Amino acid sequence: AAIEEIRKNGYVLTPGRYVGTEEVEGDAGIYYIDFGVSDGYGGMDNITVFIEVYDLEPPDSVSNIECKAGRTYINCSWTNPADFDFSHVMFYLNGELVKNVTSNFYRVDNLNSGSVYEIGIRTVDITGFINDSWVNLTVQTEKPTETVRRSSRGGGGGGGGSIILSPKLESVAEVKQTEIRYFQSGKPVLIQLSDKIKELTGVKEIKAVSDKSSILMVTVASVKEFKNMPSAGYTVHSMFEIVFSNNGISVKSVAGEITFMVPKDFVEDYNILLLRYNATSDRWEKTDVDKSSEDENYAYFSINLTSFGVFAIAGVKKRTAVIFPQSIPKTGLPVLIEEEQEEIKISKNVTGNAEKIETLNKTDVKEKEKKLGSHQLIEFITGIVIAFAVRTFTRKN
Repeated sequence: AAIEEIRKNGYVLTPGRYVGTEEVEGDAGIYYIDFGVSDGYGGMDNITVFIEVYDLEPPDSVSNIECKAGRTYINCSWTNPADFDFSHVMFYLNGELVKNVTSNFYRVDNLNSGSVYEIGIRTVDITGFINDSWVNLTVQTEKPTETVRRSSRGGGGGGGGSIILSPKLESVAEVKQTEIRYFQSGKPVLIQLSDKIKELTGVKEIKAVSDKSSILMVTVASVKEFKNMPSAGYTVHSMFEIVFSNNGISVKSVAGEITFMVPKDFVEDYNILLLRYNATSDRWEKTDVDKSSEDENYAYFSINLTSFGVFAIAGVKKRTAVIFPQSIPKTGLPVLIEEEQEEIKISKNVTGNAEKIETLNKTDVKEKEKKLGSHQLIEFITGIVIAFAVRTFTRKN
């Protein structure tokens, strides 16, 4: 008998019921049980019951998805999974459910020409289990055919296409990486970078959030040339530009987070900060950053941004200060003291070559500097001149 007839006559057991004293687990499918009844006089009557068994797992994803686009439509086809309990697919357009489709094809109409759309498909089984894995494909509808007037002497024609326009960068790029991603409003998207881009820019990863659902092109470029370089007060480690765009038009409403890395030997000599170019004021704006982690070779920094653009990872040299001692050393010049030190040691010549080390905090040093008189300053300058003259005379002889 056909399975439809069996369902009509009520012979199919519903999921959760079983025959016998024990429940037996097995693969999903259609099973049958033969029941025989004897009247004790040689007569026999039997009946066969078919049972549909469903599993508790969602079906596999679709495969071989293919979409063809016209000016105002996208026509997609795919191969449905072979799962016995497969029911239908959920067909999405730009993250929104369009239709539940039981066949292996679907066409979306009334679209805008020359626009980018993301197709998404998820599978569902008879019991309602939905596959969490998406199958996605980005498609652009055709642009209108360009009409060119022909003169009596002849002329040329033009045509449409499905080329996705890249944005115009503010900088001259050395190497750049582009990809198209679907952004769901308010949900972060992780941008993975190639090893080459990481090496040239110092950027490890980018997390971006759009304020509305859309398909955007992400461009990350290492900067080779730029019209307005940072001032000489900064030592630039690397420069890069990050642009989010739609059909070649830059989108400024994307915020996010950048994680970048700097070699530890550079960090030892410089205070690290991130410079952001402001096109309106034609100036570089600096932002202090805190180190988030480190490994054997790199220190890692993270910063939240309200928008993206042209950046420079830069450093400011860790400065040293000249501290004048209370009395003039006879054997040398003023001592160079690192500003970061909590304690400052000043050498004072007491008798001959013997030296006494006096440890002072910064407040004490400032108090001692105030007590330095004009006659002591003259003695100090005189000492420098004499030392220089003696050294010069010694070299000549």
